[in-house]
Amino acid sequence: MTSMKTYKTIFSIVIIIIFVFSCKPSLHDQYYEKIQGSWRISDFEHIDYTENKIIDLTWPERYYTIGFENHNHLFFVKRENRNPKFVRATYEIFKENDTLKVRIAKSDDIRLEGVYDLYIDTLGQTNLHYRVQISLDSEKTYLSALRMKSKPAPK
Repeated sequence: MTSMKTYKTIFSIVIIIIFVFSCKPSLHDQYYEKIQGSWRISDFEHIDYTENKIIDLTWPERYYTIGFENHNHLFFVKRENRNPKFVRATYEIFKENDTLKVRIAKSDDIRLEGVYDLYIDTLGQTNLHYRVQISLDSEKTYLSALRMKSKPAPK
């Protein structure tokens, strides 16, 4: 009888532990909440090693927006013949050696695919907003983008 009671207690504890860990948001979800939405690109450079030159992707290609949506899809917007053109890709946020990273894959522009270090910084604030910057940095590509994020309403 006692062993059956012990078994039930252990089983209950295991179920509670599984429930607690399953309710905890994943690393990807935690950071998605911080970066979701559109960002204005301020700096976007790509190194073309075959031609040994740095390409500024804000000019002449005119990339001007990056947006994170649906937890694993992102988009870039660039001007092409005075019209916006969307460049889509998938992404995943993860940590490697205590460094936050993002993997971009399945991009319409293959130059953008790769693993980037991801930095999220607050640059300043007003009474109502924070000025936030994200930076993506890889061996071949660097992107910096800005946006204003509303402060939570006072309680």
